[in-house]
Amino acid sequence: MYVCGYNSFKQLDGILPSEDSEMTGSIREFRPALKKNVTHVAFAWNHVVLVEKGESIFINGFMGNGIKSMFRLEQVPFSVADIHQVVCSREKLFCVTTDGQAWEYNYASTEWRNLKALLPLSEVEGLELRVVKFAVGVTFAAVLMDDGRVYTLPSEALPVPPELGSVTDLACGHEHGILLTSTGQVMTWGTALRGQLGNDNVDTSPEPTEVHALAGIKCVSIAAGGWHSCAISSDGDLYTWGWNKFGQLGLPRPQDDLDKGISVAYLPVVVDFPLEAPVVKAVFCGTGHTIVSLHNGELWGCGWNKYGQLGLGEEEFVSSMKKLPVPPDVEIKTVVCGSWNSAVIS
Repeated sequence: MYVCGYNSFKQLDGILPSEDSEMTGSIREFRPALKKNVTHVAFAWNHVVLVEKGESIFINGFMGNGIKSMFRLEQVPFSVADIHQVVCSREKLFCVTTDGQAWEYNYASTEWRNLKALLPLSEVEGLELRVVKFAVGVTFAAVLMDDGRVYTLPSEALPVPPELGSVTDLACGHEHGILLTSTGQVMTWGTALRGQLGNDNVDTSPEPTEVHALAGIKCVSIAAGGWHSCAISSDGDLYTWGWNKFGQLGLPRPQDDLDKGISVAYLPVVVDFPLEAPVVKAVFCGTGHTIVSLHNGELWGCGWNKYGQLGLGEEEFVSSMKKLPVPPDVEIKTVVCGSWNSAVIS
């Protein structure tokens, strides 16, 4: 695993070579003292959660009332080998298991809780719904169930028009959410003060609304940053919208270009790359940065790099897509973006 970004709480202790710094400005190997490989990783702004393959869950950085160094969670009430997804906030850790259960660990109380009581019941008697994905923002959390419906906790169903199909993916920013449906349509809900809903206004939407500018474009992947959103079309084009304070949309800021620079994109915009016919395969977002993987295996990124979260040295704002300096011969499986961190899982 290779990491870059914020390190004031020593959450990246284990980086090679070792360095005592509040940031890591380049993408470096992260080798914590574990017996087995890391299978899952999640970032909050002040700590990182690591899952050791089939063994244990560790937290590195600030947790609860102080800085922890590779703190191992005891008495986990489920098999670590069954973990399907891990996400975290400043105060809590959430795990989804392969049998569709969702668990919450509270850092303050050090207690685990099965969220089953907060989740919806099946409309078919005797059929138990399973959690497919968990997403957490600042103002709410949401779960995608295996029947293609989405609920904000506790158990409030989000309506999706039947003609748009069932929901296949979801993501949460700080104050908004984004959905992808089986027909390839994109829907958003939440606050829109920074254009993050993509519908050319700043009106709050309590329920998911189709992003009309993408109607007729089949999308295959979505992501949400703090106050920005992203979608990839079936043709491999990247669309971004929302806040562009740090250049996280891959578009010039007013400080970069007085004529063409924008601070907010209220509608989705296609992002240009300095390449011939690039095909975007996946997109990942932190609070103020965006990373994509291309069909040729390269990683490109833009946005806030104050803490080195793009691995681009001391360049603070990157307002156009740039190729990221991943060490050679690294086979990239996926990327995980935290608030102010990024990780390449190899």
